[in-house]
Amino acid sequence: MSSSFTFDQIELNPKTGEIHFLYILTKDSKTYRFDEKMSLPLSEKLNDTDPLVQKILQSVHVALGMSYWKLYCLTEISFSSYQLSKTEADFWNTIYTKGMGEFYFKNTIDYRHLIQFPFNESLQNNPSDCILKDRSLVGIGGGKDSIVSACLLQKAGKYFDGFIVETQKKYPVTYEVSKELRNENIIVQRFIDPQLFELNNSGDVFNGHVPISVIYAFLGVLCAYLYDYTNVIVSNERSSDTGNVEYLGEMINHQWSKSSEFELLFQQFIAQVFTPHIHYFSLLRSLSELQIAQLFSKEKQFHPIFSSCNRNFAIHNPSSHLWCGTCPKCAFTFILMAAYSSKGEVLNIFGDNFLDKKELFPLYKQLFGTEGHKPFECVGTPDEAVVAMTLIHEKQEFEDSLVMKEFVQNILPDNDSVNKLKYDVLVFKSRHMIPDEFQSIIPNSLL
Repeated sequence: MSSSFTFDQIELNPKTGEIHFLYILTKDSKTYRFDEKMSLPLSEKLNDTDPLVQKILQSVHVALGMSYWKLYCLTEISFSSYQLSKTEADFWNTIYTKGMGEFYFKNTIDYRHLIQFPFNESLQNNPSDCILKDRSLVGIGGGKDSIVSACLLQKAGKYFDGFIVETQKKYPVTYEVSKELRNENIIVQRFIDPQLFELNNSGDVFNGHVPISVIYAFLGVLCAYLYDYTNVIVSNERSSDTGNVEYLGEMINHQWSKSSEFELLFQQFIAQVFTPHIHYFSLLRSLSELQIAQLFSKEKQFHPIFSSCNRNFAIHNPSSHLWCGTCPKCAFTFILMAAYSSKGEVLNIFGDNFLDKKELFPLYKQLFGTEGHKPFECVGTPDEAVVAMTLIHEKQEFEDSLVMKEFVQNILPDNDSVNKLKYDVLVFKSRHMIPDEFQSIIPNSLL
């Protein structure tokens, strides 16, 4: 029996808002059937007859399928209940190649010519001409970036609701942040097939990173159409364009699905395949991580409740604290906050001085770009890390800390280099992917 991966049926129950995304994986003589379940708030549009809903659900099906396909990375791919156009197949070839780059790198898989999605040459894209309310849906994750976007929109008088994806469970961090924002939320509940965890734990399959922001992007567009929103706003900064390590002639980027390359590709896909009336964009695209931290430092009401540490969202063994204190995101967020907040405020947020933890030394060296490569996490560039440490050094509050001593002695650039780095990191970059009506929001807030 040949090995193959099939995107099987999509089963929708309009009365309950429950959707099942089914997959069939055949490897040698064994067949696995996977069922990923999703639960959405009810909507009249959520039915089997709306062509745009069907088209978006097909894309969600392919996006979710990454988690199951990567078990064996099978080259034989088929579809049971629908077909792709060439535009769609080309798009998914890119997503399954560039979006999965870190996975291929860590599993030493040669991804070149691995993915070729089948398509029907005669299938034409037929985008819908739908009328939606001029309002926004903002992805809320519990971290500083989405909080900054939400606060900017509130101050500018732009109406929005929150969009939250809960995988397997509720997230206390996201709940607390939403409560402080006082906005309404559309919550999508996602339940991964438990067989996936069993196979991943078996050690007999490939395991690793999938570009989760691709899944969120498609779910955001689905919710925009179902619940009547024109804009889907995310909070990806410009430093997500910076990759981690080169592999097989390509730059591997942990944050590729947050990059401007993906954003532009996705904007084009929405307009060509779904509808020209839904706009997906990052409000923070022109900003560096440091500029976002500068804005967030003023939103003190969120400081005791936010977290950027992914351990809060781990399906198994989540952290019992907001900050685990051992991961790259904890290390990087600490220096961002210390650059623009007092030492007392920073220690209150994190509960510890991460610049004095010897075990974080190797991580900080990676973050500064002096050893290895940039960590495979959603962290900023080495230039941003160096500028953050320089700003902390100028305030003289953490001078006795182990990491600061190492930084001042071996890494701190001379004045000319520091000034150039500061300019590069703190200057505004292109905002061409942000709709005109949102262009003025960020500069006004920094004046």
